[in-house]
Amino acid sequence: MWLLPALGLAAWAAPTPMVEVHGLGVLEAPGTEAMQGAGGGVVLGLRAWKPLWGELLIDASWLDEAPAAGLAGTLPLRLGVAGQLRAFLTPRDSRHAAVSVALGLGLDVLPTPTLLAHGSAALDVYVHRDVGLRLEAGYLGHPISGGGPRLALGVVWSPRKPEPEPEPEPAPLLPWQLFPVCAWTDEEGAMAAIAEREAAREAALRGEDAAALAADAAAPGGGLLVLALPGDVVRVSDGATLPTDGEGVALLRAPAAIVELEVVGGGRVARIPAQLVDGHATWLRAPPPEERRALFELGSAVLVGDALAEVQAWAARTGGWTWRLHGSFSPEGDAVGNHALAKQRAHAVAEALLAAGVPAAQVVEADPEEPDPSLTPEAQRAVRMVPVPARGDR
Repeated sequence: MWLLPALGLAAWAAPTPMVEVHGLGVLEAPGTEAMQGAGGGVVLGLRAWKPLWGELLIDASWLDEAPAAGLAGTLPLRLGVAGQLRAFLTPRDSRHAAVSVALGLGLDVLPTPTLLAHGSAALDVYVHRDVGLRLEAGYLGHPISGGGPRLALGVVWSPRKPEPEPEPEPAPLLPWQLFPVCAWTDEEGAMAAIAEREAAREAALRGEDAAALAADAAAPGGGLLVLALPGDVVRVSDGATLPTDGEGVALLRAPAAIVELEVVGGGRVARIPAQLVDGHATWLRAPPPEERRALFELGSAVLVGDALAEVQAWAARTGGWTWRLHGSFSPEGDAVGNHALAKQRAHAVAEALLAAGVPAAQVVEADPEEPDPSLTPEAQRAVRMVPVPARGDR
């Protein structure tokens, strides 16, 4: 008889709490003595195992009529305490409603100590990750009154642990092959290259490829790995242009020597001295280009003098980069006229770039900008020229 209350109270000592506060009503059942009334209660629950919860139910209600025979002379007040087990039939999450059923045994403390039993079904609708509304319908069995249907509407709170973030997929293994290959390869390609080198080495040791081994020893050299940016042009001091990949990386293999690399793009020329060392590869990173400002006279949208010469020089160093042009203005004058002037200034710079040989696809006239208060009025009367690498916005 006390198995369900004992299990309910034992499970209540486990972690993961749930608290429900509700209003309730007990209706009259046909053929039974009335216990109808209204009141409220509280449920204290703890999860015992996955969908199973142990709960302590406390209900209090004011009866419509004083208890009849056997309970005469007592107040029309009912107070019940029960232990119950609740099983969730659907998952509890904030995106869907949860359905559960509960069975319990307990004791009516008032009006007279009496055993009671009940069963119910509930629907939880969550309005927040931890808070929901619960509508519950069931039957309250009472050995004296016969009991009756029980309806309850409440608010349930149960803090839930944050869902763990999915484990990131491991990145593919890209071994770096040393000089003279100097390249990232996939695992299969790297193993094949290692096997090929080992086979060549064994053949040379057996004397089968002595001529090739001697030729390799007579032609030492080193490597330079230049980390430029997409759209950059990389040249060596002798004028040769190195091929670059989609990320702007270039590789130079040559005998040991001192060389000077030239990285052109985005309006800048970066000159980098380097040393080639036999049997080694050196990594060099090119500095990124900076934004430029083409200056104008007060109220003017015409590039002249030094300003025009600077734009032409930057155009010659464009490479594969794109220029994004933002016209601006100083605070003098009216807003409408200033915005129109800013657009005219951006267009003037665009025309100068095109005239200097920059392809039209690499010139973008962007929206005007409001004056930067940190700049002087002379510096505000300008077009901000933003270099954008070949693969998109920085």
